[in-house]
Amino acid sequence: MSVPTYMGVSGKSLAILQIAAIVAPSFVLFGYNQAGIGGLLSEEDWVKTFPEIDTVNSTGADKSSKSTLQGFVVATFVIGALIGSLSCSYTGDKFGRRNVIFAAAICSLIGEILEASSFGLAQFIVGRVIIGLGIGQLSSIVPVWQSETSAAVNRGRQVVLTGLFICLGYVLESWINLGFFEFHHGPVTWRPPIAIAIAFSLILMASIYFFPESPRWLVLKNRSEEARHAVAAFRGLPIDSTEVLAEVAGIEHSLEETSDNAARLSDMLKMGEDKLLYRFMLCILLQFYQQMSGSNLVSVYANVLFQKNLGMSAETSKILTGGALTWKFLASFIAFFTIDRFGRRAVFMISGFGMSACMIALAITTSFGSENKPAMIAAGCFIYLYNTFVPIGFLGANFLYCTEVAPIRLRMAMSSISTGNHWLWNFIVVMVTPVALESIGWQYYIVYAVIAACVPISVFLFFPETMGRNLEEIELIFKESPSVFATVKFAKTRPRNTPQQFLASKEKADHLEQGDDSILAAAACFVAVESVNIKVDSKGGNATSGHQYGFLHEDINNSGDGGIYAELIRNRAFQYSKKYPVSLSGWRSINDAELSLNRLDTPLSDALPVSMNVKPGNSKSKEIGFLNEGYWGMDVKKQKYTGSFWVKGAYKGHFTASLRSNLTDDVFGSVKVKSKANKKQWVEHEFVLTPNKNAPNSNNTFAITYDPKGADGALDFNLISLFPPTYKGRKNGLRVDIAEALEGLHPSLLRFPGGNMLEGNTNKTWWDWKDTLGPLRNRPGFEGVWSYQQTHGLGILEYLQWAEDMNLEIIVGVYAGLSLDGSVTPKDQLQPLIDDALDEIEFIRGPVTSKWGKKRAELGHPKPFRLSYVEIGNEDWLAGYPTGWNSYKEYRFPMFLDAIKKAHPDLTVISSGASIDPVGNKEDAGFDIPAPGIGDYHPYREPNALVEEFNLFDNNKYGHIIGEVASTHPNGGTGWSGNLMPYPWWISGVGEAVALCGYERNADRIPGTFYAPILKNENRWQWSITMIQFAADSAMTTRSTSWYVWSLFAGHPMTHTLPATSDFDPLYYVAGKNEDKGTLIWKGAAYNTTKGADVPVSLSFKGVKPGAQAELTLLTNKEKDPFAFNDPHKGNNVVDTKKTVLKADGKGAFNFKLPNLSVAVLETLKKGKPYSS
Repeated sequence: MSVPTYMGVSGKSLAILQIAAIVAPSFVLFGYNQAGIGGLLSEEDWVKTFPEIDTVNSTGADKSSKSTLQGFVVATFVIGALIGSLSCSYTGDKFGRRNVIFAAAICSLIGEILEASSFGLAQFIVGRVIIGLGIGQLSSIVPVWQSETSAAVNRGRQVVLTGLFICLGYVLESWINLGFFEFHHGPVTWRPPIAIAIAFSLILMASIYFFPESPRWLVLKNRSEEARHAVAAFRGLPIDSTEVLAEVAGIEHSLEETSDNAARLSDMLKMGEDKLLYRFMLCILLQFYQQMSGSNLVSVYANVLFQKNLGMSAETSKILTGGALTWKFLASFIAFFTIDRFGRRAVFMISGFGMSACMIALAITTSFGSENKPAMIAAGCFIYLYNTFVPIGFLGANFLYCTEVAPIRLRMAMSSISTGNHWLWNFIVVMVTPVALESIGWQYYIVYAVIAACVPISVFLFFPETMGRNLEEIELIFKESPSVFATVKFAKTRPRNTPQQFLASKEKADHLEQGDDSILAAAACFVAVESVNIKVDSKGGNATSGHQYGFLHEDINNSGDGGIYAELIRNRAFQYSKKYPVSLSGWRSINDAELSLNRLDTPLSDALPVSMNVKPGNSKSKEIGFLNEGYWGMDVKKQKYTGSFWVKGAYKGHFTASLRSNLTDDVFGSVKVKSKANKKQWVEHEFVLTPNKNAPNSNNTFAITYDPKGADGALDFNLISLFPPTYKGRKNGLRVDIAEALEGLHPSLLRFPGGNMLEGNTNKTWWDWKDTLGPLRNRPGFEGVWSYQQTHGLGILEYLQWAEDMNLEIIVGVYAGLSLDGSVTPKDQLQPLIDDALDEIEFIRGPVTSKWGKKRAELGHPKPFRLSYVEIGNEDWLAGYPTGWNSYKEYRFPMFLDAIKKAHPDLTVISSGASIDPVGNKEDAGFDIPAPGIGDYHPYREPNALVEEFNLFDNNKYGHIIGEVASTHPNGGTGWSGNLMPYPWWISGVGEAVALCGYERNADRIPGTFYAPILKNENRWQWSITMIQFAADSAMTTRSTSWYVWSLFAGHPMTHTLPATSDFDPLYYVAGKNEDKGTLIWKGAAYNTTKGADVPVSLSFKGVKPGAQAELTLLTNKEKDPFAFNDPHKGNNVVDTKKTVLKADGKGAFNFKLPNLSVAVLETLKKGKPYSS
């Protein structure tokens, strides 16, 4: 589905337009009108027009009286702003964010016209109030609208721009006033400066309806489809993308969680589970600090401070005021670059400390009087310094934080009231300042110094960090923290939520509400629970393949590149395809180095024709270079990293390779690599890098730097590689933690390379195994079918070594002439593909005397690999149906089958289709598989459906592998649907256990079962249900609930099944023996018992005598929740594993109980010879 656009743009471009057309005009108006008449109060024509507030030509009591009235006139703007801000608590949720912004722009326009055309004080005051009404609404509604449309990762930067634009308004007002001051006489000195603001109001009015409404408000009004449209536009993603669906699901879930509590203003005065009073007080206190730390004193009355308090001339004061406000504007960029890097708490505390110190300094220097020129110069400097600290934390960040900590149902109310509080204290400052400066002078600054000093203390104790979290996550921080005093610490330690988690919460809530249509309702169905007496015979049954359990791996979910393949560098060789153009994705310059893509006449290889060109920029840095962000970070430990890079170009000196923090630029380890580079040819540089400490997190980068003075022009780099220690120490090998998690499954089968990856997008882009052979510089990469370019680093030899290292039987898929676009290879053009398949088989298992066996030996593995199964194609019934499927049955599969069996008669050839209709699941309605081939069945089913298929193969005459299986969401969601299940639920694992028992009961027909897909990178995935989840941080590698079920079953292999007597439902099982160990084995699962009752089991094996021992391993759910799952972001494990040694009773039976939704394996402890009757 396409990305929705507004004005032809979306994503970052739309956000930039939003800032330029709405945020900037709104807050320039704020600053411009806030400071709007402070610089006009001494103008000659102003004094003549408004003699009632002339403090220039008055003295004594008259001056004091007029000062008070002057303060009131200035403050009438604030009165209007206070009313406007408070009104948003009703209008913002009633009429929507855009409508209120439009109404506010109209108010400001009317007020500006009235002010600029005033010939009497009364008209001016009315205009001032109306302007304030509009600005108050804008100051409340725009930050809310912007924060609700911004992504969490850059929300801080985007919203903190409000402060920058407020300051820009101050600056424009100051310099415009100075410019018109040069006219010296007449209305031109003050009317045009006021009227200029009209332009910003007109921009707002003309622009607002070209932008989407707030998605939070749309969900609040039950307009979720429009909300998805808005989110998709602002994120630059398709409406049906996972990120969009997850964000809207999180909003919906947040509202549903509080749907029983209507949005009442009185709720803000109650603590409750959501800690609303605490959050409300954070907003109130923050806006109080903004005003009562002196910000408005210096901004509005800067000209007065310079002219009257510091004794400077009118023109000099205006120049210094303009300079101070310009400096304040420039200092606003500090917040822009730090708010999303160091967090909200840091900028608040630094700002508060700096403001307090400057106010103390102002009090001291101004106490000497205006005749002390050195003291006055120092005071002027401290005004500038004060304007450095204010915008760091209190010129935008305060508005941002208030919108972040407010709950969605009260966000508009809480934001508007706290902003109203801002205007209330603004009014007090504006009213009091003229009188205070006249009466107590320098002591006035002490008040602000003391209040500002409270900022870092209160922020440290009570203000939790919100950086990087979306608004729904922040809601959970307050809700889940144990107390007000523990919230700050809790926010530091609570794991971040992912889109999957919000989808999971939403889906779980949906299922709990769906009654009889949900899995939970099915779990409550009345299935009789009686004592189950199981008698297992010692003869009969069938031999198994000996390798019943395994997994499919194809590079989906960044499970290969960025996953099991240990390479840390993303986009290491600038590979590309038609679908994925070449780019510098993942790379950034260091110290102004200029990076560009280059196609040299002599590239590194034909496979890698594009390199990265690096040349010095305009800076004079002693060191330049580039860094790589890895696959969403890098796990840095005190261990050896082996790396290499190729260079072409003349350079004398050393390169420095380093691992460093992306947050702080701390270097964890570095190594100098002597340059061998020259202009004539590409030269490889190898190194070993050992960090001297562990990084605290995975937000790290790899960098290469060098001294540009040693280079003769630009340098070209390619194939920049870095590996941590790998599984079994293999070069170009596997990531240790993921490989060990796979090894812990006790697998015996590996199916590769796919999956849809085998077929490719077109008949020219299928996974060609020959492209994956040899040195990395000769591997061109692959146009992946799962939304990203692939490196071919994980090639056929790496797959085979993977299988060898884990002792896995392999099922290799060969391309059979059908691609995902539905293109089919005609019969007369099929032979080259058959020959290619025979070459591949020869490469795997052929002797070194054969052509491709020799090639394998040249690559370092003379010994043939074990191979018993070959699959022809993948899901040929899917793409281009029915043409592709008909061609497969008519000629493609028979031709491959005949050729392979002729050359390798001992191989089992597998069809990519099943004897079961993949759509209707009707027995024998699918493919009549030619003997001696077997079929491939892919049951992605919800748990109930897997249970229903328990006996599906009991009477099927064909052999099959279960080439892909996993329990999915009840509505079939797997990776492209809105109904997603982010991680396997506990009930999913139990459903799979039932299906596995059914497959193993038919082990004579089903030689193997494969979970798929096996891996998922938490940072980019296309298919949600996976066995193992991971990220760059190895601590996040998580074994799902399904992992524990499969590991248990695979860890107790049977060599033979044995017949047993008992009915199934609600207990499903398989019994057998392991002749190699001399043990008897029973595997079972209890699924949906009456009201969740336990199932009593009496299990007896023929030949087992009283007193014999067996070990029972029982898996249950700690949380007693069918939808519980193992969450990589929490590090939890909901699976409880208990082992118990049982003794056979007087009749030789083992007695135990299985709880509802549990999985168990019992294996006898006898050793030696197999049991016999």
